[in-house]
Amino acid sequence: MIKRLDIAQINDIINKIIENINLSREQIFDIIDGIRKEEENLMLEIASIKNRILNVIDEVDRLEKLDKKLRIRLAEVSRDFFKYTEEDIKKAYDEAYEVRIKLTEKKNEEKMLREKGTT
Repeated sequence: MIKRLDIAQINDIINKIIENINLSREQIFDIIDGIRKEEENLMLEIASIKNRILNVIDEVDRLEKLDKKLRIRLAEVSRDFFKYTEEDIKKAYDEAYEVRIKLTEKKNEEKMLREKGTT
């Protein structure tokens, strides 16, 4: 035997369906809003990475020029042993070495930033 639903029950079912649809719609809007915020954050992070890459590239260029200059100086000091003291040679070597270390670090940082920017 089939049970008949009265109008009140049908209205109650319809109202519950509408309520669930509205709740789902709000959840969808919340998800969309979260996605938009995440996109904005990612775009800001990408812009920041690009800026950092440019700064690191400038620093690498500067350090490469300085490295070349200091290696030339070191060769000059080492070649003319009678004109320069052992302390002069050591200082030239230490300066060249220190710049070489900084240059290597900056190149590694540039590589890491480039990789981060492409992932």
